Amino acid sequence: MYSLDRTSQEMTAQLVPCTQHHIPPPMLPHVVDSLRRGDLILFPTDTVYGIGGNALDSHVFRRLTQVKSRPSFKPLPILVHSIESAKRWVVWTPQAAVLAQKFWPGPLTLVLDCSEEGRKISHGFNTLGIRVPNFPALLELLRTADLPLASSSANPSGSGATGDGSGIAKELQDQATYFLNAGKTLGIESTVVDLTNPSGKLLRWGAIPESEIRSVLDSA
Repeated sequence: MYSLDRTSQEMTAQLVPCTQHHIPPPMLPHVVDSLRRGDLILFPTDTVYGIGGNALDSHVFRRLTQVKSRPSFKPLPILVHSIESAKRWVVWTPQAAVLAQKFWPGPLTLVLDCSEEGRKISHGFNTLGIRVPNFPALLELLRTADLPLASSSANPSGSGATGDGSGIAKELQDQATYFLNAGKTLGIESTVVDLTNPSGKLLRWGAIPESEIRSVLDSA
C-alpha cells in the first residue's frame, strides 16, 4: 500500500515499483507534485538510474551538486519528453535535427548552445546537454510534470553508474523523496556529442558507437 502524504522533510525515499512503461497511476500525481516542490527523485532511464529534479528550480541544481559531491563547474544534463521540448531550451541546429531524428528517444545526449529560455536552467553555463530518454514511464512523468529534469547518474561522484535499482546507494536514497524502481536497465551511460561546432565532437563514449553517429552526420 502506498503512502501518499510525502514531504521533503522525510529523508528516506518512498519506494515506488514501476515498469518500463508505467508508473502506478495512484502515485504519478504525487511524484509530479514532489518535482514541482523542488524535491529530488530517483528514477530509471533507458541507460542508467538517475537522480534529479526540476531544472527550473535553482535550489535543485545546488542540492544535486551537494548530494553527488559533484564539482559546481560541471553542468547537469537535462531530460525532456520530446524534440519540440528540447528546442525550447537549446539553439537547434541541422546536425541536432539529424541526430535527434535518428537516435531520439534514446541514449544520445546532445550538447548545444542555450536558447534565451535555456539560460533559465543553465545556471551560468552557455551550453546544455539534453536528451529524450527511451523509457516510456519516464516520458510519461516528464509530459505530466511539463518541466525539464535536471539529472545526474544515481551514484556518488567518482563511482560507477548503475543500471540496477538494487544498486542505488543508501546515501542517495536518503536525499530523495521517491525512488522509482523498475529493476534492471541497460547499465551503459548515454553517448555525449558536442554540437556547438558543425563537425561535432564526442565527449563521452556510451551506448551508441561513435561510428554510427559519424555515419549519420556524414550522410546528412
